[in-house]
Amino acid sequence: MTQLKILTFNIAHGRGRSVYQGFSSRKQLLLNLSGIAQLILDSGADIVALQEVDRDSSWNKRLNLLDLIANETPLAHSVLGVNTLRSGRFQLEYGNALLTRFRVSHWENHRFGVRMVGEKGFLYCEVLLDDGWQLPIINLHLTQVPAAVACNRWTN
Repeated sequence: MTQLKILTFNIAHGRGRSVYQGFSSRKQLLLNLSGIAQLILDSGADIVALQEVDRDSSWNKRLNLLDLIANETPLAHSVLGVNTLRSGRFQLEYGNALLTRFRVSHWENHRFGVRMVGEKGFLYCEVLLDDGWQLPIINLHLTQVPAAVACNRWTN
């Protein structure tokens, strides 16, 4: 059986120690993302589950965080499940991501609700390991609402 290193990390929109990502300059955000990539490299992780990953949000200079992190690691496969999507002047597009050295054979994203800001959910992925096994992975970003409410939102 294959031995794996799995890492999970809430990257908090790449803001680092700032209380709000909108306060960070593009340069600082890029520095923070490089630090995250270095942490992933240092960990030797084969699979990384990330939360609060932006793809095209105005509050963090519309950077694609997953692409920027992936480009600094040897992990060649990635997917992003968007849970918060808002268009307009203050566009937001973020959710959970998976970054891995293995091919992702299947993935689907499930939102807990339809809020335009702060929506949570989970990303389900199946990765094909070197020995041919399919590994199911759930990347869950918990919500602050009670579990029964979140589950009811998802199932209805």
